[in-house]
Amino acid sequence: MGTLRRNTGGIDRGIAHRIAGCIGFRNVPTTQRNTGGIDRGIAHRIAECIGSRNIPTTQRNTGGIDRGIAHRIAGCIGFRNIPTTQRNTGGIDRGIAHRIAGCIGFRNIPTTQRNTGGIDRGIAHRIAGCIGDRIAPAIPRDTGGIAQGIAGCIGDRIAPANPRNTEGIAQGIAGCIGNRIAPANPRDTGGIAQGIAGCIGNRIAPAIQRDTRGIAHSIAGCIDTDDNTRK
Repeated sequence: MGTLRRNTGGIDRGIAHRIAGCIGFRNVPTTQRNTGGIDRGIAHRIAECIGSRNIPTTQRNTGGIDRGIAHRIAGCIGFRNIPTTQRNTGGIDRGIAHRIAGCIGFRNIPTTQRNTGGIDRGIAHRIAGCIGDRIAPAIPRDTGGIAQGIAGCIGDRIAPANPRNTEGIAQGIAGCIGNRIAPANPRDTGGIAQGIAGCIGNRIAPAIQRDTRGIAHSIAGCIDTDDNTRK
């Protein structure tokens, strides 16, 4: 399942094919220059391989995704509140690396607050280590490491991916895990909250657009099966 070096749809192929192969054991055809492939490639393809559903998404979903998940998944899975500012770039690294690693794999991973490589290493290394007991090598600022980490830890396969894939990952995972459709809008972190909330815990949790607390409440509500009032 090779990818083309200068193929704008390569991020789609890189993650869609590989994650589809490692989780759902299916190949997903994609177009060569589909600029929406980052978003649609993950949303539709992961949906096909995990939940067998298609997820309508916007073609150019570019904003607010990593921050939306990083901070909020942080405090709600591990039952801890993590104070972060709305535009705290360090929160992405600290939120995912420290919190997910600590709450799922029971390991603390020291990271720097403004380590730009932390987004990549925080997700690829930490999720790979804490869920699937695999370490996925990744390069700082190479967001293809996210695909390697998730692909390696869930399906026990290492998936090569193109660098700088930052968009659409959240939306794709949002609605496909629990066989539910998750509406999401560009820069609308509330859509991601509803998606993950609905697909993991089989519940729909209300979230406000660009309300960073909404995602914490949503996921907290669906994992603990209580109402989303945790602060």
